[in-house]
Amino acid sequence: MVEETSQQQPSRRGLLYFCFVSLVLFVAACFLYFPWRCWQIRSALAKREFANAVTLATHLVQSSPQASEGHYLLAKAARRSGDFAEAASELKRAEELGWNSVEIQRETILARVQSGQIETCKPQLKTIFASDLNHDETTEVYEALANGHLAAFDGPEFQQCLNYWIDWDPEAIQPHLMRAQFFERLANHTDAEKCYADIVRDHPDCREARLRQAACLIELNQPSAAIEPLKACLKQKREPRAAVLLAKSWVQTGEMAAAGHLLAEFVDTADEAIRAEVLEQLGRWHLDQRQAPEAIQRLEAAVKLTPENGTAWHALAAAYSLIGNSEKAAQALKTSQDSLARLQQLAELMVQINLNPQKLELRMEVAQILFDQKLDKDAVAWLNTILHQDLHHAPANDLLAQYYERIGNAPLARQHRALAQSPADPSQP
Repeated sequence: MVEETSQQQPSRRGLLYFCFVSLVLFVAACFLYFPWRCWQIRSALAKREFANAVTLATHLVQSSPQASEGHYLLAKAARRSGDFAEAASELKRAEELGWNSVEIQRETILARVQSGQIETCKPQLKTIFASDLNHDETTEVYEALANGHLAAFDGPEFQQCLNYWIDWDPEAIQPHLMRAQFFERLANHTDAEKCYADIVRDHPDCREARLRQAACLIELNQPSAAIEPLKACLKQKREPRAAVLLAKSWVQTGEMAAAGHLLAEFVDTADEAIRAEVLEQLGRWHLDQRQAPEAIQRLEAAVKLTPENGTAWHALAAAYSLIGNSEKAAQALKTSQDSLARLQQLAELMVQINLNPQKLELRMEVAQILFDQKLDKDAVAWLNTILHQDLHHAPANDLLAQYYERIGNAPLARQHRALAQSPADPSQP
């Protein structure tokens, strides 16, 4: 018997069947991809993972540019992350492609509310609250309203909004977190720590509350109490925020070697603000070891990233003194003193604004200080809180016009010049 040396070839019928099944699976995958992606985006939004939601939605609109739901979800993700320009652009595209007009209108209103323009949206807000909203939609409205009061820095209204939110949903973590973060902005670390402690007690898995509670404990000179919570946070997620705080705690409790190793691990972190913190702490670590050249290298890099950081400049002055460079030490010390004085002035103004949110001259002072510190975007945001209350406020519009002239945006500069020179009431001459 002769053995067969070749494998039996598939039949034509078998090939056709294989091709048919492959085509069906491909079509099914294409059909299911879009709703699956939409579900992922909505899930990320529900978990408040806004950056992830923006990334997912951006990929979705790139792959399905004519799908209105993708543009709508990207607009929602951008708005909730605070990117109002992107949100407006995507919402307009979703409307052009035929997305639900009621949801378009609600998103438009929520964007205005979240940016701080609450007074002009009160009738629409009442209508939204009276409509048939599900739990997630109602949460979004409360979130936008609370963030709007924060943007306007209207402390009393912000606190009242959080109270309403908690009364409606006693299990919600977010309003408690926002209240604690607001206390931190006021440098009230005692009340902030108490709020975070309550959240951790009721929601032990809330890593953000545990992390921020530890930060408050460090500010309250209780580093020993912060160490174990920070170790747990770092074990759960190895990231630079927790590392910096744990290193600070270790330095204050004498664990210098452990602090140095931990900081070195995160010296190249991508986020510039956090990298500046790592560099400052590493600089201080080298300064404690009397390693002046290494301290200067780290601290100079830190102040380059965050030139308004008065504590880093103070440490840099000490490092220059160690190598006998009295001129640079004096300059760094003067920069530190000026920066810390402005920071103290800002802290005092924040407290006053919280008590007197209608005193616009206090907001002008904040904006001017921020401009002096080269924090232009923050200054512009504060000036916009003034325009939300008084669109024709001349000093605020003048400052904005000067800013837009500096950066070469002539149309916006002309717009603010015109607002500064026109009367608040168009009917008046």
